Amino acid sequence: MTVRILNLIVGGSIILCLQLCLPSVSGAFVSTKRLVGGLSANPSNKLTFGALSVAGIFENEQYDWQAQRHPIGIPFNMTYSEAVIVEDRRILEYAQLNQEMHLYETVHKIIRINSRQAISHFNKVYIPLADANHVIAIKARTVHPSGAINEVAPKAMRSLEVENTDAYLIFAFEGIEQGSEIEYIYKIRRDPRFFGRAIFEANFPIWYLEFEIITPEHLIFEAKSYNHFPDLSLLPLRYPGKNSLYARIQQLLPPEKKSTDSRHLSVMRVDYKLSYNKQQSSEMPLHTWADVAYMVRSLIYDFDALTDTEISQLHQVISALLKNACNEQEKINAIIRFVNENIRIEPQEQRLHESVFATLATHIGGRMDIIQLYALLFTIADIPHQLLVTADRNQTGFDSNFATLYALEEFVFHFTYSNLYFSPIHTEYNLGMIPAMLQGNHALVVTPPFDDWEEPLTEQLIDSLPVSHFMQSLDQNCIHLQADSTMTSITTHWERTLTGHLAVLLRKWYRNTSDKEFEALMQKVVEYHVPQALVTHITWKETQLPDNLPCMAIQATLKADNLLEHAGETRLLRIGRMIETSIKKYSPDYPFGRHYQIHVQIPAGWHIANIDQLNKAAVLQENQIIYASFHSSCTWNGNTLVINVEEYFPQVDIPQSLHEQYQRIKNCAVDFGYVTLVIQKAQ
Repeated sequence: MTVRILNLIVGGSIILCLQLCLPSVSGAFVSTKRLVGGLSANPSNKLTFGALSVAGIFENEQYDWQAQRHPIGIPFNMTYSEAVIVEDRRILEYAQLNQEMHLYETVHKIIRINSRQAISHFNKVYIPLADANHVIAIKARTVHPSGAINEVAPKAMRSLEVENTDAYLIFAFEGIEQGSEIEYIYKIRRDPRFFGRAIFEANFPIWYLEFEIITPEHLIFEAKSYNHFPDLSLLPLRYPGKNSLYARIQQLLPPEKKSTDSRHLSVMRVDYKLSYNKQQSSEMPLHTWADVAYMVRSLIYDFDALTDTEISQLHQVISALLKNACNEQEKINAIIRFVNENIRIEPQEQRLHESVFATLATHIGGRMDIIQLYALLFTIADIPHQLLVTADRNQTGFDSNFATLYALEEFVFHFTYSNLYFSPIHTEYNLGMIPAMLQGNHALVVTPPFDDWEEPLTEQLIDSLPVSHFMQSLDQNCIHLQADSTMTSITTHWERTLTGHLAVLLRKWYRNTSDKEFEALMQKVVEYHVPQALVTHITWKETQLPDNLPCMAIQATLKADNLLEHAGETRLLRIGRMIETSIKKYSPDYPFGRHYQIHVQIPAGWHIANIDQLNKAAVLQENQIIYASFHSSCTWNGNTLVINVEEYFPQVDIPQSLHEQYQRIKNCAVDFGYVTLVIQKAQ
């Protein structure tokens, strides 16, 4: 048997998909020590179409829709939705044909269209052909409220190969009207996938959903459900001589969207994998994190293709790069600068070259090319490190309790001596910082083979990526408001300093836009706080703080007369609207803090009548852990009122059990946003 690890790009994320080619259904499963990178998408022009020549290959070969029917009746409470998933039936069957194992996929969907928006959303269907080798059957139709049926002609279905992604079969429904149903069925034979993921629509009500995995009885699959999808049950007697993992849903309404936090709005999904082969004597599972770590290590640290001459040349390059480096951190930064200055990363491409030398020669590389290049350079430079592999926590995240290749989307180097982290693909982050979407994640630990390819892996297979301290990402504002003697005009001088994660995105824009474009962007940032303000002067500067911490400093002068309202002899200063608060989400993207110090210079003969409204405070704390805080206060310094506003998010996640208490923090911040100072003439 051969085993290959295939690098796929699915929705812009790296997925390492293990493909097993079994010589016979009775053949024992054997793990591998060699993995070959490549793309698994079969060109659509190599697909075969039509019914199988041998009948009875898989259980649902004769599955079909009802020839004549009217729209299916659904409960009244579902008719208010823009669309309803009337039926979503998906069946995956692993079966043998001509001594080879194949995966037969049967999909049947019926969707009720209740609005114009739904017509636009569902009028086109894309069927993925990434690992398909034979399209057995495909058909689609529209069922109108009157019972009239319009079937999509086969000639209207066309293949489509999307750049940087996969091949698809695409077709469109015509003449859809509100109250009609679109329906389609397809049966496709694919190369076997022994790791998989099924994602289900969660934005519309579901009337009936069924998901099933059918396998020969000696192959045992395991599955794990997420985000309220029901657990799959093993039904060994559903089909003679076969196993069935089965789940269904009836009458499910979509969850209420109480938050803008994507981590609480994840779609339903099922991850599955082949875990046991009964024909083997071993009772150990086939795919553990140790197996996956070994496969990734073999993929990334496979330098066998390099000749002795090429390795010698790389040693010379490294020696020249590191000749002035005094410590490990300087060595790492020298290598990072070399790659950034000489290689252009194509983040939407997976792999462009067969060897690291091709990446160096062409000065361009895909994601895996860059990761392998860094791994080679760090290894030759004798810099001890580990490779941590994880997934975006805002999307599917990394489940350490279920080993699957679908959790391997993002790569981070961990330098074990200096305890620094580096994200090779996200070039906007310096050494020592990793993207917010990865912080706090569990990750698979891959230990490279420094001396011997057979060196045992580290005992710790799962580790946690660090979370930055909130004091590393600060938004500090110093604002001076100076009014004229009649309190009719205000000149504002604003100094703003952003560090850490808050500076990363701004710095990326700064480096990738012209000065004119960036100045226009900075003016919009200022005008966000003071609408209709006249910006008379603005400057900015990129700096770097100790420990590679990025920093962006902005200074602006503006006329902000619109902050003042006149009510006879009284002036109303809308001070609260100048404060930007991030107390909106249930969880921040990363720990950070924001501080405003506002100096309001009051001319002689005027006074503020309601400074007590500036004093507000709220803290969200549990078990001595502070999750969020908001505090505002004021003091007088001569004729200048000094207002301090602070908000902090020390943790990356706020427990769902505290969301109701968190509302108190939000209310406090919102209340300050409405504060208007009443400035009157002194009596």
